[in-house]
Amino acid sequence: MSRLADVEAWQVKTASGLVSPNMSIWQGGAEVPLAQGQVVVPDGYVPPDPDPEPGTPQYPGDPGAGNYYVGWALGPNGNLTVPAAQSNPGWPGDEKISIIHDYSNAPNGRVHDGRLDQAISRGMIPSQSFKFAGYTPAQIVAGEADADIAISAAHCNARAPHPIWLCYYHEPEDNFPTAGAAADYRAAYRYIVTRFRAAGVTNVAWMPIYQCPWTFEGAGRDWRWWHPDWNGGDGPSGWHSDIMMDMLGLDIYNPLPGGTTNRSFSGMLDAALNKLTQAGAPSWDVAIPEFGMSKHATVPSPPDWAAWSTLARDHALANRVKSFTYWDNSDDIGRYSFGPTHDPTGNKLDGWNVIVNASMRWEN
Repeated sequence: MSRLADVEAWQVKTASGLVSPNMSIWQGGAEVPLAQGQVVVPDGYVPPDPDPEPGTPQYPGDPGAGNYYVGWALGPNGNLTVPAAQSNPGWPGDEKISIIHDYSNAPNGRVHDGRLDQAISRGMIPSQSFKFAGYTPAQIVAGEADADIAISAAHCNARAPHPIWLCYYHEPEDNFPTAGAAADYRAAYRYIVTRFRAAGVTNVAWMPIYQCPWTFEGAGRDWRWWHPDWNGGDGPSGWHSDIMMDMLGLDIYNPLPGGTTNRSFSGMLDAALNKLTQAGAPSWDVAIPEFGMSKHATVPSPPDWAAWSTLARDHALANRVKSFTYWDNSDDIGRYSFGPTHDPTGNKLDGWNVIVNASMRWEN
């Protein structure tokens, strides 16, 4: 149920010449191999509609073209009985909340069935990051985690057809920092998905979740390293023919954790989407499993959060964003929370409500 972008006509004039379909550059009448990072697409290229049949789900829980969900992200110590978000002053409540994103602490890091149920029992989509922390990626590929993978797959199968969104190893960039380690991570992720498929699981949508925009701009990183569908090549042929990921997960904060720079949502999102286009990658829908706004966004000046969120909402709807889940309402990172300490004027909550009010409520 995933889809591969139909990228065509890789011929466009650039400062260095003409990029030909066979991924070389013409310079001075001679063909020069295209260097990594020089891949470009034609001027005016528009990716194909990621949902060619509006209203037809492309993966479990897909809200369809022109829609997104909202929810909250519970930190590792989040309240599992009554999400702390419900006690925050002015919180919109359950009427528009469709997703709970959380983090498994089940044995060996497998999928946590109890946390799936806390969302399902409230009529929401569970979105969960798990690590299989008892195993290295190499051990996973060697089959040593097969029993825990089978238990995790059974948890999901038992809750079908309710949609479940899963990610193996949230923000893997810092944990697998070398090309070799990242390749092992990609292989392990594809192995896990293959085992879920073999177990007959059909109600799970998969995504990698990145630090955004950090991994896509000045970090000296190649984001493809941590994408399970990348085969190591360049351009459209650099992606496996069997696309396993349904969405692209991006954690987006303003400001970035520990920072003070006020950045536009569009600038941060586009840092990632532009890299996808340059790499000839599939046009995945985007989930934002961690989203946050902080009063510390002061440089060069603090935002009017309602105005900032209005622009964010419009850009999200125009660029296949399918979910915002707000971090962190269990106050593990208080600077992004609401209430009198972290949002004394209520302006931040006003901004969040702009995004909430445009959302679609998931219905089973």
